[in-house]
Amino acid sequence: MFGLYEVNIDNDGYNGTFNTAAGSTMPKCLRLGGAYNLEIASEREPLHYLEIPKRIALRWLRLTPPYALVLGISATWLRFAQSGPLWKTYVNNSVNECRSNWWANLLYINNYYDNYFRNGTKCMLQTWYLAADFQLHIIGLLVCVLCKGPVRKAVLGLLFIAGIIAPGLHTYFQDLNGTLLLYLEFIRSMFVKDRTFNIVYIATHTNAASFIMGLSLGLIIYRVQNTNFDIKKYSKIYVYLFKLSLPVSFAVILVGMVGFRNGPKISIFTRVVLSVLVKPFFSAIFAFLIFGIVFKFDKFYRRFGEAYLWTVLCRVSYCAYICHMGIVQIFAGSSQMMIYNVYTLFIVLLGSLMCSYILAVILWLFVESPFLGVIDTIRSKSKEDKIATDKTEDQIARGKKDNKKRRVPKT
Repeated sequence: MFGLYEVNIDNDGYNGTFNTAAGSTMPKCLRLGGAYNLEIASEREPLHYLEIPKRIALRWLRLTPPYALVLGISATWLRFAQSGPLWKTYVNNSVNECRSNWWANLLYINNYYDNYFRNGTKCMLQTWYLAADFQLHIIGLLVCVLCKGPVRKAVLGLLFIAGIIAPGLHTYFQDLNGTLLLYLEFIRSMFVKDRTFNIVYIATHTNAASFIMGLSLGLIIYRVQNTNFDIKKYSKIYVYLFKLSLPVSFAVILVGMVGFRNGPKISIFTRVVLSVLVKPFFSAIFAFLIFGIVFKFDKFYRRFGEAYLWTVLCRVSYCAYICHMGIVQIFAGSSQMMIYNVYTLFIVLLGSLMCSYILAVILWLFVESPFLGVIDTIRSKSKEDKIATDKTEDQIARGKKDNKKRRVPKT
């Protein structure tokens, strides 16, 4: 996971593709997030500061129902699901943390609270991402609603610079690894003892650069679609770079292998450079890729992204994400012996994915989808109230004009 991106997999009710002003369409499996949607909303009426608490509340309501159910199960019934020699290490410790720490998860502050107040212990390890995403969502709302024009650009630039510098400062002054290194001991302890994971990897401020790049991408695409910018002038150069984006992204992933070596750590300078550049560079590659997909620079990547298969998987991806770690914990805690080779790992991977998506479909049908309906009802109701208010104001204004016309002058 390279960081936080304001281009998200479609999992909150978006269906199919939508047409844009420039005639391009968005692939089914991608949805430009908050910045783009806010710009679309601002076309109908200017954004007011009261939009911020309303959209924060809707975001919380969007994420929380399936999350709260899985969190409740993780804090109670999960400990009775199985038993095994490593059950206490992988399951019971997490259950105990969820029993005492559940409120931090529901407030989406667990990525900081677990590290600074609970000595790195974890309840539902994977949900650090939800906390960081929620916090950055609030920052994005504040910037997009309250800042306009050059002020917005300046604020985004400062936030981007801060997000670039922060990982390097942590790495230098706290002697951390430049990237997350997956040693068996850290995996066995579920990253509780990994200082790089707890201080840099899961923190909001150290992921801000990737988020700002994604947010800026949404603003750039909106601007290009609504101006006379001739995107075809650059198509010949862009296509070649576009096709190289995925191979280069895999090369960036392999850069992390520099940290795995027999002997002393790599130099602090190299670690700082890795911590500063790897995530933003990886994010920039995907921003480049998504920009090309939106404006149809290549058919292969686009057709792959628009395949109907992804529609179903995208809808249940959020539920699969919050269920998957529980499946892994049950398997790891109940296993008595494991032969680690490619075949067995492949079987375990397929089995855990299958179980996760089966649970995700059930969770989506009975929890997430009904609450999405509630959110849609709230949104449609607010729109109807707005339309009714506008009509009433128009009628009052027309009535005053008619009264003025009918008024007979005194003699």
